[in-house]
Amino acid sequence: MFISSRLFCVVISGVILCSCREPDHLSNERLKIAVVGDGVPTSRPTDASKRTYPLNNAQGAAMWKGAYAAFESSPRLASIKSKLLLVGFDDMGNAREAAAIAEEIRSDRAVLAVIGHATSGTTRAAADTYADGAIPLLMPIATSPYVAFRAGKRGPQNRLPYCFRLPPSDVPSQATAVAIVALEKLSSKRIYLIRDISPDAGEYSGPLFSSLRTSLASKIVSTQEVDINTTQFRDVAIRVEAERADLVVFCGYGSTAQKLLGAIRNLYAPLPPADRPRVVATDGSNIATLNTDDLQTYLTFPISAPALPDCNPSDYSILRGILPQGRLQSYEVYGYDAILLVGQAYSDCEKVKGKISRVCIAQQLQTPAKPLAGACLPYSFREGENLLSEYYVYSNTDSVGQVKGPLQLKWELSAEELARFTTLGTHIP
Repeated sequence: MFISSRLFCVVISGVILCSCREPDHLSNERLKIAVVGDGVPTSRPTDASKRTYPLNNAQGAAMWKGAYAAFESSPRLASIKSKLLLVGFDDMGNAREAAAIAEEIRSDRAVLAVIGHATSGTTRAAADTYADGAIPLLMPIATSPYVAFRAGKRGPQNRLPYCFRLPPSDVPSQATAVAIVALEKLSSKRIYLIRDISPDAGEYSGPLFSSLRTSLASKIVSTQEVDINTTQFRDVAIRVEAERADLVVFCGYGSTAQKLLGAIRNLYAPLPPADRPRVVATDGSNIATLNTDDLQTYLTFPISAPALPDCNPSDYSILRGILPQGRLQSYEVYGYDAILLVGQAYSDCEKVKGKISRVCIAQQLQTPAKPLAGACLPYSFREGENLLSEYYVYSNTDSVGQVKGPLQLKWELSAEELARFTTLGTHIP
């Protein structure tokens, strides 16, 4: 597939980037940045029957929207834009399609880096292939801790090289955020814990569910797995009521969360809002169509609503122009930032090495002289994880718990607050 048989072993910041094959030279044509995810515009033929979730719930579309806006409009890319092409691939949230696309990308010498995929399951299906081709993979959405490791293997020696996660990993970061919300902020006494095992959801929900089952054990009254295609969600709501749960914690994706919230809302409709269970949903539930009416709902998410002084003014202006109602709690932000990071690494390779290669891009991402700058967020990678990332909690309630409408920023879980709960949410079987 690649004509070179040399093994590249590069040791940077304690991470061994090795056993990866890069061609002796990249293509002489314009180099490409590939963006892969469900809903990403593509010239490649697609089969709608393979799509895992409705197109309007496709988080890959948001990632692409941000990446495209940065590539086309950010002044920070002006000097190198003419040297690069941005190409899209729609994996339809389907692991088999994701794996096939990864093989196609690996065979293309013009591909410099990949941004994607839009779910943990599709990222897991493709990540080994990118690593074997020495292609840097920037992950704007996939948060499962497992996707950055060789399939079926754990331990530092099996972490994939060239793999960079922009948001925090689910374990411990997101699991810890959920635990803080449930135990400290909401003082829950009876927790009903649910895991989404719908198609493509298991890779994402598994580590979260396992971790929370441990950290919330003393308050859990029942656990359950649900599948969007087979579960009767009214029966789930009946079980929640029978257990007298005061909090439902849902680990999964938005399409499934929508059905769960609807079932709980309908069953508890005769009761005042104060007598209905509260719901904490994980960041995979953050879709534009999520209906949280009449239920106190909390949603974890790794992006804040930064003030203008925290942002690059030009990039901030571009982002606000593409986000619905000016919101910044969206994966457009990470898609935008991923392009900026590749662009910054490209410029550094030109200056430092005088030569562009996949290995150089990975080196510049892993060992920057100072934190890398996104539109509003900073990045500093160690073993492929962003040390500067945090989780936030959004809510549709006011300060006294009254339901007021759409999800909005309620409180921030800072690195210091997360540190106080280091024993929570850290169990991976």
